Amino acid sequence: MSSGNDHAVWTFSQSFTSDFRSNRLELEKRLESLKASPTPDAIQALSADIAKLAKTLSDATGSLPSYDQKLYETACQLHALETNLNRLRAATTTKPKFAFKRKTAAESPPSTITPSESTKGALISTSPQPSSSNSFISSHTHTYLTITSLVGSPPASDLTISDLDHCILNLLSTKDDLQLDISAIHLRKISNSVLLLPIINGSILIHDLSRCVIVLGCHQFRMHSSTKVDVFLSISSNPIIEDGHDVRFAPYPRALLTPEQPQESITTPPAVQDFSHIRNTPSPNWIHMEESDTSRPWPMGPLHSRSEIESSLQDILPA
Repeated sequence: MSSGNDHAVWTFSQSFTSDFRSNRLELEKRLESLKASPTPDAIQALSADIAKLAKTLSDATGSLPSYDQKLYETACQLHALETNLNRLRAATTTKPKFAFKRKTAAESPPSTITPSESTKGALISTSPQPSSSNSFISSHTHTYLTITSLVGSPPASDLTISDLDHCILNLLSTKDDLQLDISAIHLRKISNSVLLLPIINGSILIHDLSRCVIVLGCHQFRMHSSTKVDVFLSISSNPIIEDGHDVRFAPYPRALLTPEQPQESITTPPAVQDFSHIRNTPSPNWIHMEESDTSRPWPMGPLHSRSEIESSLQDILPA
Protein backbone atom coordinates (compact mmCIF):
# COMPACT_ATOMS: atom_id res chain seq x y z
CA MET A 1 0.00 0.00 0.00
CA SER A 2 1.38 3.43 -0.89
CA SER A 3 2.27 5.99 1.77
CA GLY A 4 -0.57 8.18 0.50
CA ASN A 5 -3.09 5.39 1.01
CA ASP A 6 -1.58 4.61 4.42
CA HIS A 7 -2.05 8.21 5.45
CA ALA A 8 -5.65 8.24 4.19
CA VAL A 9 -6.48 5.07 6.13
CA TRP A 10 -4.81 6.42 9.26
CA THR A 11 -6.69 9.72 8.95
CA PHE A 12 -10.02 7.93 8.51
CA SER A 13 -9.29 5.67 11.49
CA GLN A 14 -8.47 8.60 13.77
CA SER A 15 -11.54 10.56 12.67
CA PHE A 16 -13.88 7.56 12.93
CA THR A 17 -12.58 6.53 16.36
CA SER A 18 -12.99 10.06 17.72
CA ASP A 19 -16.51 10.51 16.33
CA PHE A 20 -17.59 7.04 17.41
CA ARG A 21 -16.32 7.53 20.96
CA SER A 22 -18.08 10.90 21.22
CA ASN A 23 -21.39 9.42 20.02
CA ARG A 24 -21.06 6.40 22.31
CA LEU A 25 -20.39 8.57 25.37
CA GLU A 26 -23.44 10.67 24.52
CA LEU A 27 -25.60 7.52 24.32
CA GLU A 28 -24.23 6.35 27.67
CA LYS A 29 -25.19 9.68 29.26
CA ARG A 30 -28.69 9.40 27.82
CA LEU A 31 -29.01 5.87 29.20
CA GLU A 32 -27.95 7.00 32.69
CA SER A 33 -30.45 9.88 32.59
CA LEU A 34 -33.16 7.54 31.38
CA LYS A 35 -32.80 5.26 34.41
CA ALA A 36 -34.33 7.95 36.65
CA SER A 37 -37.57 8.26 34.65
CA PRO A 38 -37.78 5.78 31.76
CA THR A 39 -40.57 6.05 29.20
CA PRO A 40 -41.32 3.70 26.28
CA ASP A 41 -40.80 6.47 23.71
CA ALA A 42 -37.44 7.52 25.16
CA ILE A 43 -36.25 3.91 25.34
CA GLN A 44 -37.31 3.33 21.73
CA ALA A 45 -35.50 6.46 20.55
CA LEU A 46 -32.30 5.50 22.36
CA SER A 47 -32.52 1.95 21.01
CA ALA A 48 -32.80 3.28 17.45
CA ASP A 49 -29.75 5.52 17.93
CA ILE A 50 -27.69 2.63 19.35
CA ALA A 51 -28.64 0.56 16.29
CA LYS A 52 -27.51 3.38 13.99
CA LEU A 53 -24.17 3.60 15.78
CA ALA A 54 -23.72 -0.18 15.56
CA LYS A 55 -24.33 0.02 11.82
CA THR A 56 -21.69 2.71 11.40
CA LEU A 57 -19.20 0.39 13.12
CA SER A 58 -20.13 -2.53 10.88
CA ASP A 59 -19.92 -0.39 7.75
CA ALA A 60 -16.53 1.06 8.74
CA THR A 61 -14.71 -2.17 9.58
CA GLY A 62 -13.62 -2.73 5.99
CA SER A 63 -12.00 0.72 5.88
CA LEU A 64 -10.16 0.60 9.20
CA PRO A 65 -6.53 -0.58 9.28
CA SER A 66 -5.90 -4.22 10.11
CA TYR A 67 -3.69 -3.32 13.03
CA ASP A 68 -6.37 -1.19 14.71
CA GLN A 69 -6.94 -3.16 17.90
CA LYS A 70 -9.47 -0.64 19.19
CA LEU A 71 -12.20 -2.16 17.02
CA TYR A 72 -12.95 -5.14 19.27
CA GLU A 73 -12.89 -2.97 22.40
CA THR A 74 -15.31 -0.54 20.75
CA ALA A 75 -17.64 -3.35 19.68
CA CYS A 76 -17.69 -4.77 23.21
CA GLN A 77 -18.51 -1.37 24.70
CA LEU A 78 -21.38 -0.97 22.27
CA HIS A 79 -22.63 -4.46 23.10
CA ALA A 80 -22.59 -3.54 26.81
CA LEU A 81 -24.64 -0.44 26.03
CA GLU A 82 -27.23 -2.53 24.15
CA THR A 83 -27.37 -5.04 27.00
CA ASN A 84 -27.92 -2.36 29.66
CA LEU A 85 -30.70 -0.77 27.62
CA ASN A 86 -32.44 -4.13 27.19
CA ARG A 87 -32.25 -4.67 30.95
CA LEU A 88 -33.78 -1.26 31.56
CA ARG A 89 -36.54 -2.02 29.06
CA ALA A 90 -37.29 -5.35 30.70
CA ALA A 91 -37.44 -3.75 34.16
CA THR A 92 -39.64 -0.93 32.89
CA THR A 93 -42.24 -3.11 31.20
CA THR A 94 -42.80 -5.08 34.42
CA LYS A 95 -43.43 -2.05 36.62
CA PRO A 96 -47.05 -1.69 37.86
CA LYS A 97 -47.28 1.92 36.68
CA PHE A 98 -47.50 0.70 33.09
CA ALA A 99 -50.46 -1.59 33.78
CA PHE A 100 -53.72 -0.59 32.11
CA LYS A 101 -56.34 1.24 34.19
CA ARG A 102 -59.38 -0.73 35.13
CA LYS A 103 -62.75 0.56 33.97
CA THR A 104 -64.24 0.58 37.48
CA ALA A 105 -65.31 3.67 39.37
CA ALA A 106 -62.76 5.64 41.38
CA GLU A 107 -64.09 4.27 44.67
CA SER A 108 -63.67 0.66 43.61
CA PRO A 109 -61.50 -1.61 45.80
CA PRO A 110 -57.79 -2.19 45.07
CA SER A 111 -56.99 -4.13 41.92
CA THR A 112 -56.66 -7.90 42.08
CA ILE A 113 -55.09 -8.30 38.66
CA THR A 114 -52.91 -11.40 38.38
CA PRO A 115 -49.28 -11.09 37.22
CA SER A 116 -50.19 -12.38 33.76
CA GLU A 117 -52.99 -9.82 33.41
CA SER A 118 -50.69 -7.05 34.59
CA THR A 119 -48.11 -7.99 32.01
CA LYS A 120 -50.76 -7.95 29.30
CA GLY A 121 -51.80 -4.51 30.48
CA ALA A 122 -48.25 -3.24 30.21
CA LEU A 123 -48.14 -4.33 26.59
CA ILE A 124 -51.46 -2.65 25.83
CA SER A 125 -50.37 0.66 27.36
CA THR A 126 -47.30 0.91 25.13
CA SER A 127 -47.05 1.15 21.36
CA PRO A 128 -48.31 -1.91 19.47
CA GLN A 129 -45.09 -1.85 17.46
CA PRO A 130 -42.03 -3.76 18.72
CA SER A 131 -40.36 -1.77 21.50
CA SER A 132 -36.80 -2.50 20.34
CA SER A 133 -34.80 -2.45 17.15
CA ASN A 134 -32.32 -4.90 18.69
CA SER A 135 -32.54 -8.52 19.75
CA PHE A 136 -29.97 -10.87 21.21
CA ILE A 137 -29.29 -14.45 22.24
CA SER A 138 -26.66 -14.98 24.92
CA SER A 139 -25.27 -17.36 27.55
CA HIS A 140 -26.50 -20.83 26.57
CA THR A 141 -24.88 -24.24 26.61
CA HIS A 142 -26.02 -27.60 25.18
CA THR A 143 -29.25 -26.03 23.87
CA TYR A 144 -31.23 -26.09 20.62
CA LEU A 145 -32.16 -22.44 20.03
CA THR A 146 -34.73 -20.91 17.68
CA ILE A 147 -36.33 -17.53 17.05
CA THR A 148 -38.35 -17.99 20.25
CA SER A 149 -35.05 -17.86 22.19
CA LEU A 150 -34.48 -14.21 21.22
CA VAL A 151 -34.46 -11.58 23.95
CA GLY A 152 -36.11 -8.47 22.57
CA SER A 153 -39.04 -8.05 20.23
CA PRO A 154 -38.61 -9.37 16.69
CA PRO A 155 -38.70 -8.29 13.98
CA ALA A 156 -35.46 -6.47 14.77
CA SER A 157 -32.89 -4.59 12.72
CA ASP A 158 -29.82 -5.79 14.65
CA LEU A 159 -29.15 -9.21 16.17
CA THR A 160 -26.34 -10.01 18.64
CA ILE A 161 -25.45 -13.64 19.39
CA SER A 162 -22.84 -14.27 22.08
CA ASP A 163 -21.47 -16.65 24.71
CA LEU A 164 -22.76 -19.95 23.31
CA ASP A 165 -21.12 -23.35 23.78
CA HIS A 166 -22.27 -26.69 22.34
CA CYS A 167 -25.43 -25.10 20.94
CA ILE A 168 -27.43 -25.32 17.72
CA LEU A 169 -29.09 -22.08 16.64
CA ASN A 170 -31.68 -22.42 13.88
CA LEU A 171 -33.16 -19.15 12.63
CA LEU A 172 -34.17 -20.62 9.27
CA SER A 173 -37.25 -22.51 10.47
CA THR A 174 -39.66 -19.87 11.75
CA LYS A 175 -43.39 -19.58 12.17
CA ASP A 176 -45.30 -17.25 9.87
CA ASP A 177 -46.08 -14.89 12.75
CA LEU A 178 -42.44 -14.70 13.91
CA GLN A 179 -40.44 -13.45 10.94
CA LEU A 180 -37.14 -11.60 11.31
CA ASP A 181 -36.06 -8.52 9.38
CA ILE A 182 -32.35 -8.23 10.17
CA SER A 183 -29.92 -5.64 8.80
CA ALA A 184 -26.86 -6.58 10.89
CA ILE A 185 -25.66 -9.60 12.89
CA HIS A 186 -22.92 -9.58 15.55
CA LEU A 187 -21.38 -12.90 16.71
CA ARG A 188 -19.06 -13.11 19.74
CA LYS A 189 -17.48 -15.77 21.93
CA ILE A 190 -19.13 -18.87 20.46
CA SER A 191 -17.59 -22.34 20.56
CA ASN A 192 -18.49 -25.87 19.46
CA SER A 193 -21.75 -24.66 17.93
CA VAL A 194 -23.76 -24.66 14.69
CA LEU A 195 -25.45 -21.44 13.55
CA LEU A 196 -28.07 -21.55 10.79
CA LEU A 197 -28.73 -17.92 9.93
CA PRO A 198 -30.91 -16.28 7.27
CA ILE A 199 -29.63 -14.43 4.22
CA ILE A 200 -29.67 -10.69 4.98
CA ASN A 201 -28.89 -7.56 2.97
CA GLY A 202 -26.65 -6.05 5.64
CA SER A 203 -23.42 -6.88 7.44
CA ILE A 204 -22.08 -9.59 9.74
CA LEU A 205 -19.29 -8.93 12.24
CA ILE A 206 -17.69 -11.91 14.01
CA HIS A 207 -15.26 -12.13 16.95
CA ASP A 208 -13.80 -15.09 18.83
CA LEU A 209 -15.41 -18.17 17.34
CA SER A 210 -13.87 -21.58 17.91
CA ARG A 211 -14.84 -24.86 16.25
CA CYS A 212 -18.10 -23.71 14.75
CA VAL A 213 -20.13 -24.10 11.58
CA ILE A 214 -21.96 -21.03 10.26
CA VAL A 215 -24.52 -20.89 7.47
CA LEU A 216 -25.35 -17.34 6.45
CA GLY A 217 -25.77 -14.81 3.67
CA CYS A 218 -24.94 -11.11 3.75
CA HIS A 219 -23.60 -8.09 1.87
CA GLN A 220 -20.53 -7.56 4.10
CA PHE A 221 -18.68 -10.19 6.15
CA ARG A 222 -15.81 -9.66 8.58
CA MET A 223 -14.35 -12.23 10.99
CA HIS A 224 -11.77 -11.58 13.70
CA SER A 225 -9.76 -13.89 15.99
CA SER A 226 -11.54 -17.12 15.06
CA THR A 227 -10.22 -20.66 14.73
CA LYS A 228 -11.47 -23.86 13.10
CA VAL A 229 -14.65 -22.41 11.60
CA ASP A 230 -16.53 -23.72 8.56
CA VAL A 231 -18.41 -20.90 6.82
CA PHE A 232 -21.16 -21.65 4.28
CA LEU A 233 -21.63 -18.23 2.75
CA SER A 234 -23.68 -16.34 0.19
CA ILE A 235 -22.20 -12.86 -0.27
CA SER A 236 -22.19 -10.00 -2.79
CA SER A 237 -18.73 -8.69 -1.80
CA ASN A 238 -15.39 -10.13 -0.68
CA PRO A 239 -15.44 -11.53 2.87
CA ILE A 240 -12.64 -10.39 5.18
CA ILE A 241 -10.87 -12.36 7.90
CA GLU A 242 -8.21 -11.21 10.35
CA ASP A 243 -6.24 -13.13 13.00
CA GLY A 244 -8.00 -16.32 11.92
CA HIS A 245 -6.75 -19.89 11.56
CA ASP A 246 -8.16 -23.07 10.03
CA VAL A 247 -11.11 -21.25 8.45
CA ARG A 248 -12.85 -22.99 5.54
CA PHE A 249 -15.33 -21.39 3.14
CA ALA A 250 -18.02 -22.97 0.98
CA PRO A 251 -21.09 -21.69 -0.90
CA TYR A 252 -24.43 -21.47 0.89
CA PRO A 253 -26.05 -24.94 0.96
CA ARG A 254 -28.68 -25.34 -1.76
CA ALA A 255 -30.73 -27.56 0.55
CA LEU A 256 -31.30 -24.62 2.91
CA LEU A 257 -32.44 -22.09 0.29
CA THR A 258 -36.08 -21.09 0.13
CA PRO A 259 -37.94 -21.16 -3.23
CA GLU A 260 -37.74 -17.35 -3.37
CA GLN A 261 -33.93 -17.25 -3.18
CA PRO A 262 -31.98 -17.45 -6.47
CA GLN A 263 -29.79 -20.55 -6.46
CA GLU A 264 -27.32 -19.22 -9.02
CA SER A 265 -26.17 -16.52 -6.57
CA ILE A 266 -24.48 -18.99 -4.23
CA THR A 267 -22.63 -21.34 -6.57
CA THR A 268 -19.26 -19.52 -6.62
CA PRO A 269 -16.90 -19.88 -3.63
CA PRO A 270 -16.22 -16.47 -2.07
CA ALA A 271 -12.96 -14.62 -2.81
CA VAL A 272 -11.67 -14.16 0.73
CA GLN A 273 -9.35 -11.34 1.81
CA ASP A 274 -7.02 -12.12 4.74
CA PHE A 275 -5.87 -8.90 6.41
CA SER A 276 -3.30 -10.88 8.41
CA HIS A 277 -1.63 -12.08 5.20
CA ILE A 278 -1.13 -9.12 2.86
CA ARG A 279 1.11 -10.94 0.40
CA ASN A 280 0.96 -12.31 -3.13
CA THR A 281 1.15 -15.88 -1.81
CA PRO A 282 -1.92 -17.91 -0.74
CA SER A 283 -2.98 -17.33 2.85
CA PRO A 284 -2.26 -20.24 5.22
CA ASN A 285 -5.22 -19.24 7.38
CA TRP A 286 -8.15 -20.22 5.16
CA ILE A 287 -9.08 -22.51 2.27
CA HIS A 288 -12.03 -23.30 0.05
CA MET A 289 -13.76 -26.39 1.35
CA GLU A 290 -13.59 -29.55 -0.73
CA GLU A 291 -16.98 -30.36 -2.22
CA SER A 292 -16.90 -33.76 -0.52
CA ASP A 293 -16.83 -31.99 2.86
CA THR A 294 -19.81 -29.72 2.24
CA SER A 295 -22.56 -32.29 2.78
CA ARG A 296 -23.89 -32.03 6.34
CA PRO A 297 -26.98 -33.43 8.14
CA TRP A 298 -28.45 -30.00 8.90
CA PRO A 299 -30.49 -30.09 12.16
CA MET A 300 -33.67 -28.38 10.99
CA GLY A 301 -35.97 -30.05 13.51
CA PRO A 302 -35.83 -29.38 17.26
CA LEU A 303 -33.52 -31.49 19.42
CA HIS A 304 -34.65 -31.81 23.00
CA SER A 305 -32.04 -33.81 24.88
CA ARG A 306 -28.39 -33.11 25.54
CA SER A 307 -27.39 -36.39 23.93
CA GLU A 308 -29.30 -35.52 20.72
CA ILE A 309 -27.56 -32.15 20.52
CA GLU A 310 -24.11 -33.61 21.13
CA SER A 311 -24.68 -36.31 18.52
CA SER A 312 -25.76 -33.75 15.92
CA LEU A 313 -22.80 -31.49 16.69
CA GLN A 314 -20.43 -34.41 16.33
CA ASP A 315 -21.78 -35.07 12.82
CA ILE A 316 -21.52 -31.43 11.69
CA LEU A 317 -18.60 -29.70 13.43
CA PRO A 318 -15.07 -29.77 12.02
CA ALA A 319 -12.80 -32.39 13.59
